[in-house]
Amino acid sequence: MPTLLDTAEFVAAKDALQKAVQVLEEARKSRLTFMRECLLQARARVLSMIADARIKAALDVAVRYGGTDGDHHKAWVIDQMVRALTGCPTIQKTAVDSSGKPYAYDAMGESGEYRELVREAKAGDDGPDTYDWDVGIAP
Repeated sequence: MPTLLDTAEFVAAKDALQKAVQVLEEARKSRLTFMRECLLQARARVLSMIADARIKAALDVAVRYGGTDGDHHKAWVIDQMVRALTGCPTIQKTAVDSSGKPYAYDAMGESGEYRELVREAKAGDDGPDTYDWDVGIAP
């Protein structure tokens, strides 16, 4: 005597359920692929916006200070442009003016990318300090 598990209706239902599971799994994978593509596109747009902002900041330094006379000032402009291009953060520093009054000002700090670039720029055949990296003097 056949059991319920052997009936044609049960076998058909089981096959239909397996097919539905396959369809759902394919839909899930497709949705995940679509979501991943969307995230990758968004990431690319954000990275492009960051790169554009860095380039704009570097060009701003070049335009504002690039015409200043003196090698020490030109070195500062180059260093500031490199800092802008490598995503260095703005930090607040303090100094004392000629009358002895302290004041605060914004300056560019160092990012890991900046430190790595400087390390590579200084390295050469004679070791890690073959060349100098001149941060210059602000105009």
